[in-house]
Amino acid sequence: MPAFEKLCAEKNFEFNIPLDEVYDYCVLEYSFAFWQWGNDVAKIPASAASDEDIFKHFITINSPSYFAKESNKSFFVQAAHELGYYGYDTEPFKQYLTIKSSKGYLKKIFLSDVADSINFDERLSKKIINFLETNDPKMMFIYGEVDPWSAVGVTWLKDKQNVKVFVQPDGSHRTRISTMPEAMKNEAMEILAKWLEE
Repeated sequence: MPAFEKLCAEKNFEFNIPLDEVYDYCVLEYSFAFWQWGNDVAKIPASAASDEDIFKHFITINSPSYFAKESNKSFFVQAAHELGYYGYDTEPFKQYLTIKSSKGYLKKIFLSDVADSINFDERLSKKIINFLETNDPKMMFIYGEVDPWSAVGVTWLKDKQNVKVFVQPDGSHRTRISTMPEAMKNEAMEILAKWLEE
């Protein structure tokens, strides 16, 4: 915690919650961030590693800057209002956490100044799913296999002629057409070229 406090002070991070709670959320976010960005399991320090090495790894995976006031508020407004957002399982860490629960953390951390004016409305999400189920638009969806965000992807859309879904093996949130295996990349580029000619 002293190293965490020092880092936040040096970087002049400002938060909407107390620093000990920010630390809790960094711990809870770690596993999601680890897989989201496709980190290498072999680079996780051993439990016998120095505190300095463990802290450096921890901060490299999930900097407290994610929870700072400067975060991208427009995305969080959309998440709180229309898209939804993932939660944290606090139960395994209950005895170590300062927070009692992570319920409502999105608004508390990222949208505290406008939280009361935002209510979740699931109509847009349902409308999008209904549109994809009942139509066959020329749309391409690209996912990384190990990216946790892919869990809510439209990978279930398999019987469409025009909707194309690509899941890059071992891919993360950094997955792009340019990062795909050659055969997959070529297929995606051919589809796009065909669509652009039509």
